[in-house]
Amino acid sequence: FRVLHHLISVLEPRRHSRTMPRFHYCEADRGDIFTFGPDGLIYICPESVGNRRHAVGHYSPRFQMWPNRQRQWQDRNVLTLPECQQCNIATFCGGGCAYAALRRFGSAAHGVCAGAPEVLEAYVQTLRQRWESRETQAVVRA
Repeated sequence: FRVLHHLISVLEPRRHSRTMPRFHYCEADRGDIFTFGPDGLIYICPESVGNRRHAVGHYSPRFQMWPNRQRQWQDRNVLTLPECQQCNIATFCGGGCAYAALRRFGSAAHGVCAGAPEVLEAYVQTLRQRWESRETQAVVRA
């Protein structure tokens, strides 16, 4: 729904506040958030909590960050992901979920479309049907 929300905000600004192009998928790509798991470990992505391989530090018994693990999340955006550099809808999806890339490829340095092209196609078709319906209603009223 993240991709769909962004599409609506760009194509129908009256329905949702307009957003800028999306170069990142989420806050985890920018390292803006940390999640402290009940296991004493620190994670960048809330979805990765419990998967010790993706922890970036620990807070118990003492606080320590692991920069080498943090790096896999940093600088991940549509300008650095090879799959996204030539994609014509990259700024709608922001390169997809880094955690999904880690699970699928073993590295966050991959774009994960997660159906973004299909979402765009379905949404454009919905807009087209809505427009055609309005046009038909206008002809009937005239």
